[in-house]
Amino acid sequence: DPYRWLEDSKSEQTKAWIAAQNELTQSHLKGLGHKEQLKTRLKTLWNYERFGAPRRVGAHYYYRHNSGLQQHSTLMVSKGLEGKARVLLDPNTFSKDGSVSLGSYAPSEDGRWLAYMVSDGGSDWREIKLMDTVTGEHAETLKWVKWSGISWRKDGSGFFYSRFPEPKDKLQQTNENHR
Repeated sequence: DPYRWLEDSKSEQTKAWIAAQNELTQSHLKGLGHKEQLKTRLKTLWNYERFGAPRRVGAHYYYRHNSGLQQHSTLMVSKGLEGKARVLLDPNTFSKDGSVSLGSYAPSEDGRWLAYMVSDGGSDWREIKLMDTVTGEHAETLKWVKWSGISWRKDGSGFFYSRFPEPKDKLQQTNENHR
């Protein structure tokens, strides 16, 4: 593999290569005409209300909703099909630059608790946050989760997930001892 050296993200050679690639890309993009016209057209095409498929858990329905130009869809909940929907989570508030997003989520059967995954900057590493849906308070944050689901016990007393031990270097360390 002639590009194996790029795996060392801290090397001066890799940093120089990334800088050169960014410079080449920006010089090409700056030369494109009609950029604002294209941006306006895309904004018009993407500005429509969208709904994710609803998911019933216990007596509640959960779905994602985007009013149009939101960077991230909000997580909505309603009690029953006729219940008034409310925003349960708004990932647009997770970070100022929109780099933190909502991954998968799992409500407890009684609707009291929500366990959800958060990704920072598109990383495979996730945090699972546990939220009391009545008060909105966060009870716990679990770190170093990767490639896991969240499955609640039927009685709501806890949930199952998997994680790795905390890595010394999360970009370079081999993923071992998944538990």
